[in-house]
Amino acid sequence: MNVFEAMGLPWRLAAMFMAGLVLGSVANAGIYRLGYRPRLLSPWLPGHPRDERSCWLDRLPVWGWIRLRRQAALHGRGWWLRPLAVEIFCGLAVAGLYWWHVVQLGPVAQLLPPGVPPRVVLRELMYPVFGVQVVLVLFMIMAAFIDLDEMVIPDSVTVWGALAGLLLACLLPGGQLPDR
Repeated sequence: MNVFEAMGLPWRLAAMFMAGLVLGSVANAGIYRLGYRPRLLSPWLPGHPRDERSCWLDRLPVWGWIRLRRQAALHGRGWWLRPLAVEIFCGLAVAGLYWWHVVQLGPVAQLLPPGVPPRVVLRELMYPVFGVQVVLVLFMIMAAFIDLDEMVIPDSVTVWGALAGLLLACLLPGGQLPDR
């Protein structure tokens, strides 16, 4: 058992939630940069020319968007709520995927023959499957929000998402969802 698994489940879920918040900020950067009409609304990107200087606190997940509400005069009222919600949703999604794939063993446990203890066989498989699912969910979140904004999903998301899914499926043959 590694150090991470030795921690209690609430601590592991909290760590996955925090990792999901960071991945949510990556998804936000992708949403605003990969569309056909890129917008500079991320604290990680060069700001608006009339924007006041930002500091490192603006780059923290969730807290940064709460601080950036001060730019409502530049971007419109409530512009910071959606990126904040994306980060929180990503945190919840990563923690939920961890619980489903690693704690509950998700759909992978159905692939084992009867009578085989799942923890022994799936120890090497459950974390990679979890990682693959997180990558694919992040691509889906970016595609969904770009589609909401522009009514089209650019190739920079669909092609790279499909290639990442195919590559990960080839590298981890047992990682696909069961077809039964």
